[in-house]
Parts: sequence; structure tokens; C-alpha cells
Amino acid sequence: MLYANESMRNQTRGLGVAAGIVGGNGFSYLFLPDEGIGYHAAGIIVKSPSLTYLSLGIEPLKVLHKGNSTALYLVSGIGFKLLKETESEYRYISGKGYYAESSKTTNTLSFGAGLGGVYQSSGRLVANMEFLMAFWDERIIPMPQIGFYYMLW
Repeated sequence: MLYANESMRNQTRGLGVAAGIVGGNGFSYLFLPDEGIGYHAAGIIVKSPSLTYLSLGIEPLKVLHKGNSTALYLVSGIGFKLLKETESEYRYISGKGYYAESSKTTNTLSFGAGLGGVYQSSGRLVANMEFLMAFWDERIIPMPQIGFYYMLW
């Protein structure tokens, strides 16, 4: 069992929330071993009658350093986002009645690589920040990402 004063070295798995173009938005899972290869995955789906939003991302990471309250890693990843907006209009269409619907769908696929870090202030709560060079929407831009996790074990 982990106690509040134990170091981050003993904690490798966490659940939380994340936001990023490459790593995905939404609920996330972080596997950060003491050394070697870990990963981060995030996703969310929001659906209403006029809007559908889907965000998924996965990032493998290579741990460079993991101390008592900090970690540093190399990260790469791929993310997918879908946004579909639907507009309903009531008008007469010959032979079909009084209803028409139009929708606009935007898909975005992003790739990136960079450096990430984790900081544990106390207990099991940790924050991570990543700085990636991201290929997104036909351009390459520096892109920060952030996440907050509760480390389980």
C-alpha cells in the first residue's frame, strides 16, 4: 500500500484528465515506469443532437529520469479529433416533407514528438507538461500539453 509520503518511484499508474492536440483531450491513463517504455492514452466523446466531438490520442514515452518527485521523458504520439456539427432546418422539400438536415464534419490527425516531465507536489497527485513539435492542420508548430493524474500504484 502507498502512503502520502512515499516517493513517485513507487507509483507507476495513474488516472486523470489531459488536454493536448497530439495526446488527446479528456479522461486519460498514464503508465510511467521507473525506467524503460511507458505510455499515455486519452479520449472523450461528447454527443448532443447538434454536435458530436471525439478526441483520441496515444503517446509512447521513454523514461530518461524518475526521481522521488519528478520524472523526465521523451514522448511521441498520434492524435485524432472529429467534430461534426448538424443543423436542422424545417422547410418544404418536394416529395419529402418539411425537414432538411445539413452537417459539417471536420477531422484532424496530428503527430508530434518532444520532451515531457512530471511533478509530484505531495501525496498521489501529479501534474505533467509536455512540449512537442506537432504536425497538425498542415503545419508544424510547437505545442504544449498538460495533464493531472491521481497515481493509483
